[in-house]
Amino acid sequence: MLIGKDFEKVEFDLFGFHLVEPNALIGDTFLFLVSLFLAYRVIRLSTDSYRNNQFSFTWKWFFIIFGVSFMAGGLGHSFYNYWGLEGKYTAWYLGFFATFLIEWAMLSIHPKAEFVKMFQRISIVKLLLAITAETIILSLIDIHDDPSKGLMIPLVNSTIGLLFALGYLARVYEKTHATSFKYFWMSVLILIPTTIFQVFKINFHPLFDRSDASHVFLFFSLILYYQAVRGYLLKVKSEVVGGGR
Repeated sequence: MLIGKDFEKVEFDLFGFHLVEPNALIGDTFLFLVSLFLAYRVIRLSTDSYRNNQFSFTWKWFFIIFGVSFMAGGLGHSFYNYWGLEGKYTAWYLGFFATFLIEWAMLSIHPKAEFVKMFQRISIVKLLLAITAETIILSLIDIHDDPSKGLMIPLVNSTIGLLFALGYLARVYEKTHATSFKYFWMSVLILIPTTIFQVFKINFHPLFDRSDASHVFLFFSLILYYQAVRGYLLKVKSEVVGGGR
């Protein structure tokens, strides 16, 4: 076990390529497939309600973008010998959009139009500021000796977005919309260890490092996201069917 530094990258050969970190590729591919499956499940749960469509449509795209970001991350890790650190940038930028989609999904069912418009504008500004700040850091600062510098903006951006959308709004919606929203704020609590593993660089084994530990918590968070979305969509669907009788 190592704390404060990382193990040497595990190397392997595949289809003539000399790759590294097979564990990252496996874990990220798994999360990619899980995310696409959950996107499919959300599509199956959608109804004809306009507000429900906005909510389910945005969550569907969150799962897709989130999954693609992890597939890009896995490839970025494994093809490090060919793409260098730049190969990980795509996943970092996609993470900004994943958080943005969560914010808009949760705002889409807020009953007050003025509140929604105001925080949608804030969400857009936050997204643009995060992308701009990340681009400046990657352009002007050499992060090759310490890649964690490149993760600082994505971490801050996601923390702010998730605390607002899945913390504050979820607690409000749990009382006003559906009890299943409790799974959202529970998912935020589950992600706390992920930050601890990443910040303090806690690595258990070369084949199960801090990123792999984070993948475990992210998997359970994805399941909780889906359970929250599912509970609300089923409630709306039952109301639509009941109202039509």
